[in-house]
Amino acid sequence: MNALAMPLPYARSLGEAGWLRSLRVALFAFALSRGVIFAVWLLATQLQLGYPPGREQLAMPSAQVGAHELAHTLRDFALYNDGGWYATIVEHGYEERAFDTTRPANWAFFPLHPLLWRALADVIGDVRVAGMLLANLAFLAALVVLHRLALALGREPPAAERAVLALALFPVSYFGALPWSEALFLLVSAGAFLAALRGRWGWVAVLLALASATRLAGLFLLPALALWMWPRRRMLPREAWLALACAPLGLLAFMAELHAATGNALAFSGIQHAWGRHPTWPLMPFVDVLQQPRLAIEDWNFRYLNLAAALGGIAACVALWRRREPSLALFLALGLLAPLATGTLMSLARYLFGLFPLALVLADATANRSVERGWFAVSTALLALMSAAFALKMTFAGA
Repeated sequence: MNALAMPLPYARSLGEAGWLRSLRVALFAFALSRGVIFAVWLLATQLQLGYPPGREQLAMPSAQVGAHELAHTLRDFALYNDGGWYATIVEHGYEERAFDTTRPANWAFFPLHPLLWRALADVIGDVRVAGMLLANLAFLAALVVLHRLALALGREPPAAERAVLALALFPVSYFGALPWSEALFLLVSAGAFLAALRGRWGWVAVLLALASATRLAGLFLLPALALWMWPRRRMLPREAWLALACAPLGLLAFMAELHAATGNALAFSGIQHAWGRHPTWPLMPFVDVLQQPRLAIEDWNFRYLNLAAALGGIAACVALWRRREPSLALFLALGLLAPLATGTLMSLARYLFGLFPLALVLADATANRSVERGWFAVSTALLALMSAAFALKMTFAGA
């Protein structure tokens, strides 16, 4: 029976039951993946190796694990790498000085995540705890929304569940457990698509503005949703197009803030030079790998993993196009092209993790039981390996 033809109380109860089912699926994937990540983080940080006299060639390990040790580990990781940059915005705002690229500055980091972090920190009274709590709650909510979105796009319930698990166990999904912007961006971008499919145009407007205040990739939702809306233009109200017009508002507000702080509204882009990113042809990172094929890891860049992410992302775009979901393909393609056009593969696995269409493709590709088991075994093993590398503060795992 069509839900629109049901009595309103019954349709509402059915929708609530659907959200509860999505919450249960999300909670399972969240608990499983965070269990893997936190266990590896705890063991890696607490492991100590002793070398007794006469047995120097054989290490004797020891480790203490418990709630106190885990809390200490998580508090330490809250301000590691990008988390530390976001924390400077939380505590002091954007750095106020004339724009230059002689050294890195927090201008590269978009404002929504630190604004929410500051608000939660004011309530809790602890910046580090607030940051970790915000990220993990946002990731859990993103998993719920992803499940609802997969169903709304016509996936069967098993495929929707695989999409949630694929995102939660992605090899670098530990970034969703850290106070960085990945979890929040997954939530608002998937939420914007779901709201559009449901015809909730007020929510679309709000979520699009929030997305462009979270990451530059939030702006890519505008052409992606416009592509989805165009064939349906005769059925859509004027409010739908007005909602799309709200997409740049978050970015424009950020640019106004940067202009006041630095005199350069595009400081978020220009400061990328301080991190070694420069505009270039998107194929150049691939050329670089071909020129040095034996170089697997180079400081911040796990070249093999990021190359696999780039190629997998391209394949996912093709798969979405063939499935006749061009709007999702466009969003994913733009989300890949932007970092590739900075001249390096660095961080590409992380950027891909933050683009929700990939999880839908992984769900479609693992419909076969043997393929499903193989993928999740490999993905979980890589997640454990990369989580351990991050815990040991190896640069390539924190990019």
